[in-house]
Amino acid sequence: MNNKPLADYLKEYENGDRPLSRKKLKELIHELERQEKKSIVIVETAKTVDEGKYLSKFQSLFPGKKIKFIVNQNLIFGIRITDDDNVYELNLDDSFRRTENYLREEL
Repeated sequence: MNNKPLADYLKEYENGDRPLSRKKLKELIHELERQEKKSIVIVETAKTVDEGKYLSKFQSLFPGKKIKFIVNQNLIFGIRITDDDNVYELNLDDSFRRTENYLREEL
C-alpha cells in the first residue's frame, strides 16, 4: 500500500502530467476514505438521544472531529463510541459477561 500524501495525488492530476490510472484512482479514494474516517467520531446508542444536549460534551472529548449520532437497537442500554480504529463500548451485555466471568473465577 502506497501511503502517498493526498496532496501529491492532487498535484499529479492538476499539473496534467498524466491522467490518474485506475490503480492511483483507487489509492486516492482509499486515502480520502481513511481521512474521512479519522475526522468523524460515531456515537451509537440504543435509543435516540438529544444530540444538542450531548454534542458539546463529545466535542470537548474529541476536539476538531465531527460527531455523528446513530441509533443501534442491538445495544441494550449501552453506548459504543468509534474514533478511527478505537472502539469504546459500554452496554448491559458486556456488564453481564464481566459479572459472569468474575463469578466463575471466584467460585
